[in-house]
Order: sequence, then structure tokens, then C-alpha cells
Amino acid sequence: SINPDSGEIRVNTVLDREQRERYEFLVVAADKGSPNLTGTASVVINVMDKNDNDPKFMLNGYNFSVMENMPPLSPVGMVTVIDADKGENANIRLSVEQDNGDFVIQNGTGTILSSISFDREQHNTYTFRLKAVDSGDPPRSAYVGVTINVLDENDNAPFFTSPSNVTHEHITPLSSPGTRITQVSAEDIDSGVNAELTYSITGGNPFDLFRISPNSGDIILEKEILRKHHGLHRLVVRVNDKGKPSRHSTALVHVFVNETANKTLLDTLIWHSLNTPLEIDIAGDPEYERSKQRSNIIFGVIAGIIAVILVIIVVVLVRYCRQKEAKSGYQAGKKETKDLYAPKQGNKNNKSKNKAKKNKSPKLPKPVEEEEETGLQKSLKFNLMNDSVSDSPRIHLPLNYPPGSPDLGRHYRSNSPLPSIQLQPQSPSASKKHQVVQDLPAANTFVGTGDNNSTGSDQYSDYSYRTNPQKYNNKQVGDLFLSTAGTDKNIMWTRVW
Repeated sequence: SINPDSGEIRVNTVLDREQRERYEFLVVAADKGSPNLTGTASVVINVMDKNDNDPKFMLNGYNFSVMENMPPLSPVGMVTVIDADKGENANIRLSVEQDNGDFVIQNGTGTILSSISFDREQHNTYTFRLKAVDSGDPPRSAYVGVTINVLDENDNAPFFTSPSNVTHEHITPLSSPGTRITQVSAEDIDSGVNAELTYSITGGNPFDLFRISPNSGDIILEKEILRKHHGLHRLVVRVNDKGKPSRHSTALVHVFVNETANKTLLDTLIWHSLNTPLEIDIAGDPEYERSKQRSNIIFGVIAGIIAVILVIIVVVLVRYCRQKEAKSGYQAGKKETKDLYAPKQGNKNNKSKNKAKKNKSPKLPKPVEEEEETGLQKSLKFNLMNDSVSDSPRIHLPLNYPPGSPDLGRHYRSNSPLPSIQLQPQSPSASKKHQVVQDLPAANTFVGTGDNNSTGSDQYSDYSYRTNPQKYNNKQVGDLFLSTAGTDKNIMWTRVW
């Protein structure tokens, strides 16, 4: 309001800058003359701020969740605080009450930072208060509660609580399948899915004699116990959690299968088990395995000896058969030679038959040419020569052997590994009926190289190809041309190298 006489403007109500900061109105002044004159003025009133408001957080409380193992000075959360005042009265400073150094807060942004790395297994919840203070005179402040929940990370592997690696369980061979032997138990300090566990046997069970319950950890006898199952069994039991990635731990469960349990023996076996790598199975009776190995070694030795004996027998038989074949071929050659020159016993019978034939009508005499040809066959000598000096030597074999001499041609046909060659006689030409063999070596002479099995009478001589060079070049000696009227049209030619 305004005083009419003094013009003093007064406030009729309490002003609140936070409600209305500016007032503007028009003031009119009038004189008392006649006519009276007036004047106007515009009045603006600005309401000054007073620190009459406390800082105010947007929420009554704050809850944040963070993963464990976060590095220090990682942001945890953010708070928002306001002040209805203005100027310095609205300048707010934030701080952590009951500060132990675990958290800090940034002024201006309201971001809460962790000064430590969280470990949920050590401390899973943090609670503290934030204080907001303005710069007014006097300063005003406000508080709010903050809770930090540390979320679990699968950073811990499960661990076994029972049994110990040095303990053992004893069962007798009469135990029936389905018998519960023992139970393993493990824990995981993680939470949620990361703490859910499953059990399995990963080693030491080569006979599949035992099984384990995946959820409870009960170890049960699966099969009937045999002689080879006696002894100490070292089961490698593994526990896995269901976190991602999964973590695991292993433990040893010793089961001794025997009628009785000797403590000294068991201590020795367990000590050996603890010093043996897990990749090696020690299950069962070691004496049984050693006896099995000895049996395999003995069997292998006997089989090797039998194989060697069989090889020796085969080699002896092969050599014997080869020698027998060589000897039989040589004897066959000698026998055929003797038969060739032995007198025929059927001559007497032929004489009687000839007498009977005299009564028959006489036959025409043979032509002269046929008689000459027959005589030539009886005294035939043949010689195989080279057409060129560079060829390998040939064997010169006469046909008119004296009685008792060996048939070298037949001998070499039976013993030589090279094949025989059959030569067909050529038809005689019209102008030349026979080709007489001339300048042949002495009768019953073997020319060429032979082998150690060749035998002959003392009157024969051996000539090598080198000491007796080829006498006839580009001339084949020993060719026989028979007339087509002859009775024997085929002659066997044998080449011996």
C-alpha cells in the first residue's frame, strides 16, 4: 500500500521470492487545484532472496547396485539435490557422512565414486549418508541415505569340504551293486546361479565300477566286484558351478576293495596315489595287471619263436625243391640221351613183319632224292652262329653224338632260365635242295660258355667265345632245307645262352 500524504509504499503481506520475485504497478499523484492536475509513475519492486530454504534431494533415499571386482574410482551412482534459494544461498556442497574413505562424491554432478574394488564375498552391502549444505548465512543443509549393493560375479571356484584327499573308504568284494559308499560335499561362496553345484567322476574309474549323483554327491557301487577290481581305487571327483564361465575344483576319493584293510598297506598305497599324476589310473590289483603283462610277454616270445621256425622251414623247403628240380632236369637230359642212342628192340619184330610183307605186292622204290634226304638227316650237324660280332655267343651242338655222350642241348633246355626258341625249317629253293654244312668244328665239340653242371667225356674240349672267334660273318651255318616230300617237316632249334 502507499501513504496518500507521504507516498510511502508498504508491504501488506509477507513476500516470498520463491513464489513471486517481481512486482510492478502504477502510482498516480494529483494536486488539489482547480482544475486539479495529475501525474503517474511506474513502480517495480524486486523481492530479494533470503536463505530461507534448505537443500532438497530429489529422492528420499538412494539404492545402487554394482558388480564386484570393479576397479577403484568407478562410478557407483548419481544423486540430485536442489535449493529453491538463489545465488549463494543455492550454492550446495555435497559430502559423505561417516566417511571411511570407501566412497567419494563429486560436487556439481552428484556422482558417487568408489575408492575401493568391491568384493561381494567380503562386503556385499554399503550404507552411508550424503549431506548437502548451501552457502547461505546461516547455511542450511539436508541429508539423504544411500545403500550400495554389491552384485555377485562368478569369481570363486567351489571347494570340497569332505572327504579329505588322504582318507579312504573300505568295501568288501561281496558288496552288491547299488551300495552307497560315501558322499562328497562342496561349497561356493558366490551366490545365486554361481553357487549351484554339480558333481562328476572325471578319472580313476577305468572299469566304470562307481558312479556319483550329480546333485547330492553320493558315490555308489555300480557293478559287481571281480578279482581284477581288488585293490585301491583313486576316484577323481570334480565339482562345477553353473556360473558363466563355470568354475570347478577336484578332489580325490580313495576306495579300498579287499576282504581286510591293513593300515600300513593302505598308508603306503595312499602315499603312492598322492604322488602319482592324475592322468595315470592306479585302479585295481597291481599284481593282477603285472601277471597279465607277463602273460602277454610270454605269448609274444612264443609267437616270435614259432614265426622264426616257420620261416626257416619254408626257406629249407624252397632250396630243397630248387635243387631237386635242377637235378631232375639234368638226369632227364642224360636219360633221354641214352634212350636216343640205345638200340631199338623192335628191330626183330620188324624183320618178321618185313618177311610177311614180302608176300604182298612190291612197293615202288623210294626216289633217289628222298633217300639222299634221309641220309642227310641221319648225319645232320647244325651250328647256330651270330650274325654280328657284337651278339652274345651261341652254342654249337652236333647231332651225331656217340653213344653214352650227354645231350647238352636238352640239358641246357632243362636248366637254363632262358626260353627256348623254335625255328621252323625253310622250304628249299628250286635251284638249291640242300645246303651242306662245311668247316664245322670237330665232332662232339661244345663251343661257348657253359655252367658248372655241364659234363662230358674226356675227349671233348671246351672253347669259349673269346678264344674261338666267329669264323663265319653274316653267314648262318646249319640251315637245313628239306623238301616238302620229307616225312619229318619240323625241327626243334634250341638257342642256349
